[in-house]
Amino acid sequence: PPSAGPRVEEGGAPADGQLDLNDLLARQCAAAAAMPVPTALQRQGWLRTLRGVIHHHRDAIATAISRDFGNRSSAETLHVEILAVLQEIDFTLRRLARWMRPSRRSVGLILQPARAQVVPQPLGVVGIITESDIFKRFVELAD
Repeated sequence: PPSAGPRVEEGGAPADGQLDLNDLLARQCAAAAAMPVPTALQRQGWLRTLRGVIHHHRDAIATAISRDFGNRSSAETLHVEILAVLQEIDFTLRRLARWMRPSRRSVGLILQPARAQVVPQPLGVVGIITESDIFKRFVELAD
């Protein structure tokens, strides 16, 4: 069972700045199990929320990246990191429903008149571990 986890400050960030990755992964797995096949509208809502969080915290994200890279330009970070992610979210929002649509597949002659289709569905949760402070910041903001 997941641990109680670290003490959390207002805003979802652990007080000591450390994340209990096992606890976080367990919570993500539980959320995926509770809603194994989210609808396009639910996914679009999550993407819009993520877009809003990134946009709202863009200056804090740029500051964290600047610290990581040893005083990287905020303008460069906003253009290369933040804007790129926001554009990818917009790209995904426009195409998500189409990507989720079932697609027909042909069946062999012996199976006729059967029909087949592929229905895209999530397979589970993937835990990605990186050294970047920006990833930790996104995890904190997502909570």
